[in-house]
Parts: sequence; structure tokens; C-alpha cells
Amino acid sequence: MSLPRFSVRNPILVNLLMCVILLCGSLCALTMTREMFPESRPEKLLITTIYPGVSPQEIEKALTIKIEEAVRNVEGIDKIDSTVIESMSVVKLTLVTGLRNVDRVLQEVKAEIDAIDDLPEDAEKTTIKKLEPKLPIIAVALYGPGSEAERKRAARSLRDELLLLPGVSDVVMSGAKEDEISVEIRPAKLMQYDVTFDEVAAAIRTANLDVTGGQIDGSRSSVSIRTLGEEQRGIDLDRILIRSQPDGRSVYLSDVATIHDAFVDIDQEGFFNSQPSVNCVVYQSANQDAIRISQLVKGYVLGKQQLPFDPHGFEAASRSVWYWRPFALGWAGAARVVGICVGHADPQRFYEQSRAKPFDHKFQVALHTDLARFVEGRIDL
Repeated sequence: MSLPRFSVRNPILVNLLMCVILLCGSLCALTMTREMFPESRPEKLLITTIYPGVSPQEIEKALTIKIEEAVRNVEGIDKIDSTVIESMSVVKLTLVTGLRNVDRVLQEVKAEIDAIDDLPEDAEKTTIKKLEPKLPIIAVALYGPGSEAERKRAARSLRDELLLLPGVSDVVMSGAKEDEISVEIRPAKLMQYDVTFDEVAAAIRTANLDVTGGQIDGSRSSVSIRTLGEEQRGIDLDRILIRSQPDGRSVYLSDVATIHDAFVDIDQEGFFNSQPSVNCVVYQSANQDAIRISQLVKGYVLGKQQLPFDPHGFEAASRSVWYWRPFALGWAGAARVVGICVGHADPQRFYEQSRAKPFDHKFQVALHTDLARFVEGRIDL
């Protein structure tokens, strides 16, 4: 029987099939994830080990060669490249093209490295991560005349609030100086307590802090410390024990040094509207809609700016952020899957929430870059 003859003789069945096809197409259009670029699998693994204060030659012998030999026979690795600089070893593993189970290779590499029993004890724990492409969606600038500490504190608050938006799971601060604690050694006190500069640096390392280096500045010596926690402050270092004297007295870091909070010096600084700024860049995660996230962030920023909400500017996005929850209905031994619309994330709701919590008057927020605009409208009919 030919298809045209079958269609003419069974109009109800054919029309029902056409309706099902149209319905499925509409569901796919409404729930389709829009991305800047097609999703790609990670093809590289990065193995990083920090070994403070050690030369590249020593790191190569103590770390890099041993790691290369340990992972060389792991199935799925196509190429091994290593880079060694002072205080750091980096091993890059290129995986076989088209490899599907990257996590399996990652776990095997981790197991092989954990099995190495003669790595230096004073080297930091080796980190292994997948090199996955991170695609930015939208960036929010925080700017104002406040101090560096106030600006960074406000930027952290902005980052944390952006992470509360549905679908937002990766926000990176850009342009903020890293925290650093400056310890200015007083030579006269070192002589008084018979303590050396190296003893001070060793005591700080023992306290699980990262000493980035020392320098001679005039009549004073100084040690710079990169903080490992966001809220770590100089006052927390006062009671670091340097030495216990034979007479029972203890020498603490505050006895031989002046400690104060500072920031790492950088060659470039960010500005927005001629004022110092920090950017919070929102990145797209797997299976997240770039347009949906962009519109939610825009609503949030409008609220922080205390500007009126224009629903017409969010109409297209609101039509596209409906999501569907499938469930099965059993009837006469058969299961039918039905899609039910359960709601959408409303930009106006997050606009109202952010408007109720304005920033300190010293700072303002504004949209810096909206890359999602290149995707918007691609599937609109």
C-alpha cells in the first residue's frame, strides 16, 4: 500500500500524527539550550604541583619525571608535555581524540600519582583538573571611589549574589588584586631575640601559609604572604611561634615584625566610567541557556541600579525560558509521557530582590559586556 493512499483512507490517524510532530517540535524549540559555541569534551588534563623555593632543576628530578613515569601507561593518553619553573611543576596530558570517558582517565591518573611514595614531603598536594573551555556569557562591572579592600569586599558580595540566580554556577572576579599580608621584619628585634630571617620564613610556612618571597628594602627585610583563605587577615599571624627560648619564653612573629594587610602589586588595573572597577564574569555551564542567564543577570543589575523595570525588554526571553517536566501516566499496561509546563524564571522577581538590597553608596554596578546578545533571536520564528 502506498503512503498517499494510506493517508487518504486514514485521515484521523494522519492528522493526529501531524499534531504530535508539531507538538514535539514546539517543545524542542521552547526547551532548546542556546549556546555561544557547541559543547565540546575536554581533551587535556593538567597536573600541577607547587614546591616553594625550589629551583626548576630540582623540581624536575623530584616531581616532574616521577609524575611522567607514573602516568605514561594510563590508557587514553596520547601525549605528555611538561613545564617546570621555579617553585612549580606543570604536566599537561593530551588525551586521545574522541575519548568519551574522560573521568575514567582522570581517576586513573589520580590513582597513579597517589601511589608515588617518594614525592617530597614539603611539596604541596598535587592538583589534577580537566582543561574545559569556559565561555563567558555576560560581565557585570562594580566601580566606585572606595578603597581596594572595600571594593573587593563589595565584589565578593556581588559574586555571591549572582551565584544565587538560577542556572548560574560559575562567576569569576576579574581585575581584583589578590590579598597579601606584608610582614616587615625588624632587624634590631632579630638580633635581640637571636632569630634569623630564614627561621621567620620557616615558621610562616609551618603555619600552612604560602610565602611568595622575601626582599630587602632599605634597612628592613620583608616577607610577602599569599593568603589561602579569602578572609585571612594579618592579625591572624600575630601568634605564630618563631622559637621557644631556653629560659621558657616564647618568641612570636609579632615580636620581631610589623604585620599589615596589603594587596599584590599588579601592572594593570581595571577602570569603568573613569573609576577603579572589578568585573564579575558569568560563565556558561553545561546544559544552561545563555539567553536565560543573561536576562536574569540584566534584571538583577537593573534592580541594583534602582532603575525602573521595563517588561517589554524581557518579553522575548520570558517566552524562551519555560521548562518542561516529563512524567509517566500508566494506563492499560502502557505508559504515556506527557510534558507539563511548570513555570519560568522571571527576571522581574530577581529585579525586585536586588532592588531591595542596594550596594554601599560608594559603589555602582553596570553591565560591562553581554556576549549572549549574539545568540539571542537565533531560533525565533
